Amino acid sequence: MQIQIKYFGLLEEFTGKEEEIMEIPKGILLNELILILEERYPGLSNQYARIAVDGAIVSENLSLQQEHLLAIMPPFAGG
Repeated sequence: MQIQIKYFGLLEEFTGKEEEIMEIPKGILLNELILILEERYPGLSNQYARIAVDGAIVSENLSLQQEHLLAIMPPFAGG
């Protein structure tokens, strides 16, 4: 199955892309996908990131479904 992944901020620099469509195994957990991404993009493993699925921040044990939209974002600071 396929999911769309969007990268923001420094994470975009580490991956070299703003977004990608990725083929993943059915029923994969988000934390398993994170390990795959860290292997593919070694710079990601040292970065703290928030992950939103279809617009909501989620836990890493979420089971991913077909056509989810993932947004991987660095922490935000503001005032």
